[in-house]
Amino acid sequence: MLVRRLTAFVAFGWLLVAQTPPPQAFTVEVPVLVLDRKGAPVMQLDQDLFRLTDDGRPQRLARFDREARPVSLAIVVNTSDRDAIAQMKRSAELLAAMVVGDLGEATIYGSGPSPRQILPYTSDQDKIVNALTHLEPTPTAPLGQGLITTPANQALLELSHRPDTQARAVLIVAKDADRLGLAAQALVNAELQNAISIFMITPSKPDGAADYVNPDTPAVKGAGQGSQRDPYVIPNGAKPGMPGTNGTDSASVNLTPLLSSAKSVATAVVAPHQLDYVYDSGGFTLDGGDNAEFDRNLSAIGGDLRSLYFLYYRPDNLATASLRHTINVSVLSPDARRLAFRRAYIAKKP
Repeated sequence: MLVRRLTAFVAFGWLLVAQTPPPQAFTVEVPVLVLDRKGAPVMQLDQDLFRLTDDGRPQRLARFDREARPVSLAIVVNTSDRDAIAQMKRSAELLAAMVVGDLGEATIYGSGPSPRQILPYTSDQDKIVNALTHLEPTPTAPLGQGLITTPANQALLELSHRPDTQARAVLIVAKDADRLGLAAQALVNAELQNAISIFMITPSKPDGAADYVNPDTPAVKGAGQGSQRDPYVIPNGAKPGMPGTNGTDSASVNLTPLLSSAKSVATAVVAPHQLDYVYDSGGFTLDGGDNAEFDRNLSAIGGDLRSLYFLYYRPDNLATASLRHTINVSVLSPDARRLAFRRAYIAKKP
């Protein structure tokens, strides 16, 4: 009887172990865009044509996906730049139709002294167009505040919680990438932890638009209705890249915890020359040019996001001392002339 009970106990214990799922292996997602010599996406490539290395070590792909995904887009506009606002107003319908698309979704963020979310995520193209066509200029922030990287951090933080079954991307419309400062470090740190592409397009003044004239006169010393000063912004000696606040905008997101944590992590894994957050994410920086060129670039971004290959692998070298791992991808195809892909990630130690 005792032997029978022990046998049953051992068998029950074995059953529990067998039914307990193993811990999920750490998997890295790498969106890859393959372009031909004319800059057009190369489609329908097979998995066996892709080669991927992690810190120089060849890796085996655990999963491969080349199906087009709905787009989840965070639009970040420098609303202190009237050219950026004018181009967004002019191209609003094109952006909603060609970049976001019928199955996609978008949110809109603005910069300035108090960066904020202008439009929450929506799949309603009419709402997207309406929000873009009604963008209003914001005052220019004091030196060291109002950088485009601050709302870009907000956008990427929220985008990281959108479904990873979508093609997730940030579109920055600004003339200055603001690659220096703590906010830029935080942005690099965030993208190292997420497979999210960042695209940037630099706006020019729309064709035929009149030059902006500040209605202030020297007599009012920049305090009139046309002034770019914000009376609610208190010069608080904030560090470069830190968001300012006027205490009146409930839509603004407090990035202080994110920026503080990035200070210790980013300085350990990101060298100053690696702060090109667009390139490292697998995106492109495009010159807006005239109206036609701006529209072509927007349409190209929409096409790129629907032409991504998604590679997945489980790194075999997580025991190394370095937190930052470098990714490299190559494609064995004569049509592949240019690649854009996620360049690095922060490893999770076993």
